[in-house]
Amino acid sequence: MTLDGTSDVDGTITISTGIVDANGAFDANSGFVTFTDAGNLNLSSTITDLGTLSDNFGTVIYDGVDQDVLTDIYNNLVMGGSSGTKTLKGLDHDPLLPVAITVNSDLTVNVDVTFDVSGSDYAVNVGGALENNGTFSAREGTVIFNGSDNQIFTPGSSSYYDITLNNAGDDKLLTIVGDLEIDHDLTLTDGTLDFDTNDPAISVAGDLAIADGAVWTKGSGTATFDGATQSLSDANTTPNDLGDALIDCDILTVATNATVTSIQISSGSITIINPSVPFTVNGVLTITGELEMADGSVVDAGGDVTVAAAGTLDMDGTSRLKMEGDLSFSGILEASDDSRIDLDGDTQQTIYGSATPIFNSLFCSSNASILNLTATINDTLDAGGEDFTISNGKTLTMETGSVTVLSGGTWTRDGTLILSSDSKVLYTTSNQNTMGNQIYGNVEHDGGLLTLGNTFTVSGIFTNTSGNFLPGARNIFADGIVWTGGSVGGTPSQKWYLGEDGIDIDGGIFIATSDTFTVAGDWDMTGSGTFIPGTGTVIFDGTAPQSITSTAGSHQPFYSVQISNTLETVSITDKFEINAGGTLTIDENAT
Repeated sequence: MTLDGTSDVDGTITISTGIVDANGAFDANSGFVTFTDAGNLNLSSTITDLGTLSDNFGTVIYDGVDQDVLTDIYNNLVMGGSSGTKTLKGLDHDPLLPVAITVNSDLTVNVDVTFDVSGSDYAVNVGGALENNGTFSAREGTVIFNGSDNQIFTPGSSSYYDITLNNAGDDKLLTIVGDLEIDHDLTLTDGTLDFDTNDPAISVAGDLAIADGAVWTKGSGTATFDGATQSLSDANTTPNDLGDALIDCDILTVATNATVTSIQISSGSITIINPSVPFTVNGVLTITGELEMADGSVVDAGGDVTVAAAGTLDMDGTSRLKMEGDLSFSGILEASDDSRIDLDGDTQQTIYGSATPIFNSLFCSSNASILNLTATINDTLDAGGEDFTISNGKTLTMETGSVTVLSGGTWTRDGTLILSSDSKVLYTTSNQNTMGNQIYGNVEHDGGLLTLGNTFTVSGIFTNTSGNFLPGARNIFADGIVWTGGSVGGTPSQKWYLGEDGIDIDGGIFIATSDTFTVAGDWDMTGSGTFIPGTGTVIFDGTAPQSITSTAGSHQPFYSVQISNTLETVSITDKFEINAGGTLTIDENAT
């Protein structure tokens, strides 16, 4: 049926499966437009009022050129015709009617047609499909997908301001057909946002917020954050994997647990991981901008991590970076005193790059590691009982106060290992050999059998806490020895030299070398340890006062003793005994 003139409907128009084509002005104020089936109402001119409009059947088509579209409740709605702009108009005369347009089923924008939400930034509610074949002028309005069945969104070439998914159907999808550009926020309240079916890319310039129970199914397209200051949050206990992500905004704050397949932080972009927030990257992490990890945050990468020349890794507080792949480091590292990096992959991992980073702590827990760059570690290096290699031409410096933990594996020093004088190497758990031709700061042995692989040079203290020590025919140079447990094994037979920190036998069994044992400090046997002198000579040759002390009533004899301290006295505070066959020699001018 065609209506050529002005249509003033005070009663009821009932449309079943046919078409009512209103070519003139249309006003159904106080009237009824009732659809009983899949019929159409075509509106070509000015529409004043649609009266009481059926919202469960039928389609309304605005098929004029430039028209106002009433913010009513429709079943299906088409921005029709082949040109012009369809602009939303609020029904200001009735404040009880919505300030948004609601389409319970499908909303379609024809080719070469513009749908403008107007300067009032009206919201658009869609319960079915939104197919944009023309231009969708969202301004600063919100598109809300609030159906209860599967929905389809064809974005076309337009960008959108705010988009909200609030689909109430169980496991129902909003499937994205083409690349989607959002100029402001994307909010998932309920339902599943489906990028898997068509693999589109998505860009978000505002915040991405995913409520508990809402689902994001990734595709092969990239999720780009390209605004100014943005945030990412996912309230699910197990966060959704967003797929491949590109951070190209000024600042992105990861506010909750979040997961991506891979992530690239562009130059000039900053990504902030909030305090105590875990951020999972199932694949590659590339930092060309800045990754700022707040106190307690954890970034767990399942692949390689790259800090490019223009990149910065800023680790605050107890933040922790974990990776299963290699670490390429050519940028800037700002690592707090409690931060750490974990290499926890199940295959060999390599650290390489053109920078000379200063790590705080480095833990290698699962496989062999190769250090193929020059670096410094301030706090802890734990090789996790695995093989560790310093590549040729590279230098690893363990700073003052640092600890190097060796619990097994083989250390290969094709390059250089510098152990600062106040650093410590901890041999623990497993049977191990010391590193030959290496100057140690301090050494602690706590578990397993420790065998000297070559001359043992310790600029500080050698402490044997537990486990047996097998020196063999190796020279020992140390500033002091503290023996609290374990036993000296075998038959030690080379020269030993101790500096001004002397020796404290406080537990275990200490067997002296059969060669000379030169001590420049004190000899303390007041603890519960046992001293077995062997057949060597202990030489006291310090330049400061020295003392020999033992527990009153104990039996801790020497074999032979030589007093060579010519500047100060060597005092004896308790019983002093030399075994049969041994000698006591006091050098000229010694006392």
